[in-house]
Amino acid sequence: MLIIPADMSISQSPWDALMVKQQGNQLTLSNTGRPVIRLSRTFTALPGNDIYNLGQFYLRPPDRHILTQKI
Repeated sequence: MLIIPADMSISQSPWDALMVKQQGNQLTLSNTGRPVIRLSRTFTALPGNDIYNLGQFYLRPPDRHILTQKI
């Protein structure tokens, strides 16, 4: 789910603002856009089926979450 500011048009590719980077065993999720991105608190990374916990269920602009622990 995305929460979009009133003065912003609806994007046809809203997840383009969600950036995911991996460095070793660390994942970084970043919101590079203006909408608030709402996610599940946990997710499964493929292909290893590792389950990560976000701790909170949203990324505000310009929030960044660094995930190192698997569940």
